[in-house]
Amino acid sequence: VRMAPDNDFGVLDHDVVLPSGQVVYNALRVMPNCDGCEVAFTVFRTDDLDAAAFGGAVDHVEKDLHALKAQMERTA
Repeated sequence: VRMAPDNDFGVLDHDVVLPSGQVVYNALRVMPNCDGCEVAFTVFRTDDLDAAAFGGAVDHVEKDLHALKAQMERTA
């Protein structure tokens, strides 16, 4: 995983390098909202992904976001 440089804008974009060498770009943003924040993760569908593979990728990201939410709520 290669993360975006540190910044003050809530940009946590990152590239995931797969074992095949393929690089998958992931857009991730954290935006302040009252006393908390909102997290937005954009999943891009590449030409090589069929509907089932894309759905699996979305499911994986959703699982990770639920884990992030649970962790943040435990530490709040």
